[in-house]
Amino acid sequence: MKKILSYLFISTSVFTFAQSPNYSEDIAPILYNNCTECHNTGGIAPFSLMNYQEASSMAPQVVLSVISGEMPPWPVDTNYQRYAHERLLSNSEINKIINWNNNGTPEGDPNLAPPIPTYVVGAKIPITPDYTLKLPVYASSAYNEDEYICFTETTTFTNDKWVNAIEIIPGNLTTVHHVLVYIDNTNNNSTITNDCMGVDGNLIASYAPGSEPTIFPNNANLKMGIKIPAGAKITSQIHYPIGSGGTIDSTKINFFFYENGVTNIREVFNEPLLINTNLYIPPNTSPNFTTEFPNGNNFLTKDLSIISVFPHMHLIGQEITSYAVGPTNDTIPFERITHWDFEWQGAYNFKNLLKVPLGSKLFAKAKYNNTSSNPHNPNDPPQLITFGESTTDEMFVVFLQYTDYQQDDENLNLEDLLNVGEKEKMQFKTLNLFPNPTKNNIKVELPFAEEITYSIIDINGKIVQQNNISNTTDISLKNLSSGNYLLSIVKDDIIYNAKFIKE
Repeated sequence: MKKILSYLFISTSVFTFAQSPNYSEDIAPILYNNCTECHNTGGIAPFSLMNYQEASSMAPQVVLSVISGEMPPWPVDTNYQRYAHERLLSNSEINKIINWNNNGTPEGDPNLAPPIPTYVVGAKIPITPDYTLKLPVYASSAYNEDEYICFTETTTFTNDKWVNAIEIIPGNLTTVHHVLVYIDNTNNNSTITNDCMGVDGNLIASYAPGSEPTIFPNNANLKMGIKIPAGAKITSQIHYPIGSGGTIDSTKINFFFYENGVTNIREVFNEPLLINTNLYIPPNTSPNFTTEFPNGNNFLTKDLSIISVFPHMHLIGQEITSYAVGPTNDTIPFERITHWDFEWQGAYNFKNLLKVPLGSKLFAKAKYNNTSSNPHNPNDPPQLITFGESTTDEMFVVFLQYTDYQQDDENLNLEDLLNVGEKEKMQFKTLNLFPNPTKNNIKVELPFAEEITYSIIDINGKIVQQNNISNTTDISLKNLSSGNYLLSIVKDDIIYNAKFIKE
């Protein structure tokens, strides 16, 4: 620990010192906006950063992570292309974290801290879905080899549904390697299919380690989405990696629909347009591969508007870049990742829709490192690796989410349009409660008339009391110990919070 702390103090010499920051006013807003989506109780991160006690105890690790650029995870190169909702800290924010740690992690006035975010366990979109597809509880049989299994459900929708957003929530984060969700166009009537490598159908969503929910552009004047026909079958292919045999999974998929009757929704397609299956990577080599679309002397036959890019490789992937070359030989960059990390991958939405005009061709190039210098190499010593869906095989795929181009698409700002389930969707409002501090009970002024459920959360982020409340109800605190608490109510995508002290 002494060596770590010494490093932290020395490293700050490259940063500008400012007035000593404190947790409540300076650090909590940074963590809530950039970190706690994963670093919360029940989140995918190994520890929580939801309150002062948790954050201060992990301060040295947090400093090391932000100085190295490991956190927040954002492997894509923003010097090559810019994206909506980038997970990047400014120099000022990094400075604050370093100085806060070096000055003893002061808490400051807890009454000045922002409201603690509320997260649904396992979900990143914090609003109630319109439909949840719950896959069967399943025990992996991947003892000696990878298992690929498809679960097929027939929907009971009596009319077509237009999807605004989709979130895939693995039931077991340590077991599920990836999930592909299709609108199934086959005549297969089986609910469970073994040795299934996908189906003939339209891919509508995917999950891999580090993935974010799929959200389609929408506002009052523009709406995009994927159409699910009435009565459609939905097939979900899940990959359980070797060694996961006996573990239990129950993955679910949350769907968020446009309201019935909404018209002029532009259809979105999600396809692996760039793919190379001819991977042959001998041991102790670091080869490069390329691919293009369309192949040969063919070019795009219409204008496209690209929404997002999702590159995919496995463990020995090192670099991957994708782009288009237009009919006037101009380059349209999609993504460049120079340090591939299998644990952090997903779709990157562009800041603006990218126009790829008629006559263009799409390209991708990738580099692999099948040597002992690659710490992620699954084989020691290195072995021959070829294309395949197993984790220890390799892949070279770039999914593109796109729609047919319309005039001025390139001027549409996706940061404003991708607003379902994003942090901007959730509003935080402060409740009035009294007396505060209090000894026995409190009364809350609600901005609505109906009865609703409240939660009281302690400084460790645990719900310690929960019940229903109305404007005429006193809340008894007789079972609470003395200390600081947060009262929280969620209604219509708004989180109402109020801090209080029990004497």
